[in-house]
Amino acid sequence: MLQGRSDWCISRQRAWGLPIPVLYYADTGAPPGPGYSRRRPGVLCAPRAPTQRGRAGAPLMTEETIAHMADVVAAKGSDAFWTAPIEELLPERLRGEAPRLARQLETLDVWFDSGASWAAVLEARPGLRFPADVYLEGSDQHRGWFQSSLLTAVAARGAAPYRAVVTHGFALDEKARAPVPPAAPRRRHSGARDGPGVG
Repeated sequence: MLQGRSDWCISRQRAWGLPIPVLYYADTGAPPGPGYSRRRPGVLCAPRAPTQRGRAGAPLMTEETIAHMADVVAAKGSDAFWTAPIEELLPERLRGEAPRLARQLETLDVWFDSGASWAAVLEARPGLRFPADVYLEGSDQHRGWFQSSLLTAVAARGAAPYRAVVTHGFALDEKARAPVPPAAPRRRHSGARDGPGVG
């Protein structure tokens, strides 16, 4: 399952998903660049040049800021990263930095997000334990959820998040076609960006 796997970029530039909890120092007087959001005027995607903290393009991401943003998201949902004032995303002692900061416009790859679900479920809910007895999904998940769960758990805990994996086939109709469920309406979060994703 893992042999020959290519590198895994865990960030995506999409209009949906869980935001990566990092802010960047940015010169907000600069003209709109590739990261400019027409839906959120004045929000720039700061450049990723390797710079010192406090200079344009430098990231602000520490254990303290991540923990604070996690608390905000736990209380208000993940859209809070896009909708809350930047001051609210910062711990009290760093709120003075808000005017110099910009949101980044990347989200976690959905496979990383779902692959780390073992931590949010098995380790956070009373009565459950790590590893799970079994993961059950369709055979298409061998290179999807099963694999991303394995990669994240081995990296973080040194062990698989499951004792066993059970896969199943797929149902076909009388003409040997896969049934197609009715299309569900799609909802874009309020912080959705215009333009195509590149992730």
